[in-house]
Amino acid sequence: MFHLNLIIMPNYGIDGLKKALDGVFRLATTLEKSLEDGKINIIEGAQLAVASVRFWNAVKDVKTIKQEFLDLNQDEKADLIEYFRAEFDLKNDDLEATIEELFEAMLHIAASIFALRK
Repeated sequence: MFHLNLIIMPNYGIDGLKKALDGVFRLATTLEKSLEDGKINIIEGAQLAVASVRFWNAVKDVKTIKQEFLDLNQDEKADLIEYFRAEFDLKNDDLEATIEELFEAMLHIAASIFALRK
């Protein structure tokens, strides 16, 4: 009798990636606000420390984030790019647009590199 064994790969989703991006967004926003006057006072330093801890908590599960990244399909990639564009906000719109374009390009480049390694 012939048996066909299929390996079903789980779809990891993108929740961990979005959580990591949220940490980046919070840190970037806090840093931008802190640097408005060109210096960081003690309160702003404390806010940056809190944002840094939140950022670390968001990205410390590198295994999950890596697995989600390696598992991205085209729809998830598009969703992640749209999420980045919707949630990332800087006062300097030109800089924001440039960073959003870089994020999209880096996402495609990294996905291509990982695809070649398979």
